[in-house]
Amino acid sequence: MCAMRKTISDRVFRRFVIQSHTAQCSLSPYLTLFGIHPTKYTLKMSVGQNNHLHTHKMASYVQQMDANMGKLVDEQSFQRSCFLDSGTTNQINLTECKNALFMYESMHKNVPVLEGHNYVDILKACALLIDVKIGCQVHADLARMGLLETNFYVKNSLISMYVKWGCLSRAIEVHQALSVRDVVTWTALINGHAQLGSGGEALNCFRRMQLECICPNGATFACILKACVVLILSACGNLYAADAGKVIHDEILSKDFLRVEPMIGSALVNMYVKCGMYMKAKAVFNELSFCDSVAWNSLITGYAQLGDVKSVFHTINHMITEGNSPDAITLINVLNACSHAGMITEGGMYFIAISTECSVIPSIDHYICILDLISRAGQLEKSIGIMRHMPFHPNNVMTAIVLGGCRKWGNVELATEVFEEALQVDEVETAACLCMYNIITEVDSL
Repeated sequence: MCAMRKTISDRVFRRFVIQSHTAQCSLSPYLTLFGIHPTKYTLKMSVGQNNHLHTHKMASYVQQMDANMGKLVDEQSFQRSCFLDSGTTNQINLTECKNALFMYESMHKNVPVLEGHNYVDILKACALLIDVKIGCQVHADLARMGLLETNFYVKNSLISMYVKWGCLSRAIEVHQALSVRDVVTWTALINGHAQLGSGGEALNCFRRMQLECICPNGATFACILKACVVLILSACGNLYAADAGKVIHDEILSKDFLRVEPMIGSALVNMYVKCGMYMKAKAVFNELSFCDSVAWNSLITGYAQLGDVKSVFHTINHMITEGNSPDAITLINVLNACSHAGMITEGGMYFIAISTECSVIPSIDHYICILDLISRAGQLEKSIGIMRHMPFHPNNVMTAIVLGGCRKWGNVELATEVFEEALQVDEVETAACLCMYNIITEVDSL
């Protein structure tokens, strides 16, 4: 044990180089670990043809196209505006924004005035790439040409760009400088405050917008509900946000938005779940004419937080019956619920079924959940088996989870094995070191 203490102190802060590699991992090794037969546990789903693969394949072909085709613009001046329009839009859809900005700079010298929708595409590219130089240049051009006052799409894209950069003060300056502000402009600013964690300011903007006699639309309500969630998650804004959310809910009902805007209903369900008002969330959910994945997952999250595993399973089955496919968030929720209930077989069943039949590729977060599930139950050999079969190296969180399980169940041998393996591939954080130290200390005290 003294040697182990020395190992911890001498080696814990060394940094080892991990050779990057790509691994394709099948889920079949986990079947025996869970004792699950894939033909026995299946999700009965009614899923249409998956067009995503076709879209992805088409996108890969487009990505291989020579982006330098933008150089032809100088040779075909009569097609400049049209070419930029189609070129930049396609590049943004493929997140190849550098090429869109290259085309913009190439044309800017010869085409001093572009169409408004061209500037919208360029601003989107600047936002995604955080290209401050071109973004500020476009802002100056727009101000010089007066497009900020005449083109709503341009000014809203400019505000969104600054929000994306985290420059909320600049977004506010643009907003305040406008002589005419519409619902889209206000919504962009409200969304910016919500995204950057200023839920209170978002609510203030919402009220100021109403004082200017501008009626909120569906997107506005969705953004302000997001702001309420931000406040709920803050240290002291829960009660205030809950009250504000109820008032906003009443406004939504008075305008009949809940019937015509499904995303608002989903946002309401999510807000009430975050408030801990699960009955209210369920009531709103039952009123929705259409439930998207956000609404389903919010409801499942609520049941998982309550520890109501039976309702979690029932809701997932209902979700599938209604033709909705469980996604990555659904899988995390069901694994967390199973972990706290100690339901290893059920957790393993959903892990395998959702991963294979719903085309959900398990991420690090999913493996963390499954390791927590198995380690809590004391099946430490299975935990180590999963760690060794994963398509990536275990991180410090995974190591700490398994060490915690070893400590709980008093398995010093496996704890030592896990800790030494972690030292071989990565720098081990303090939490894992303390856990290992406590395991050794507790054994020495016996």
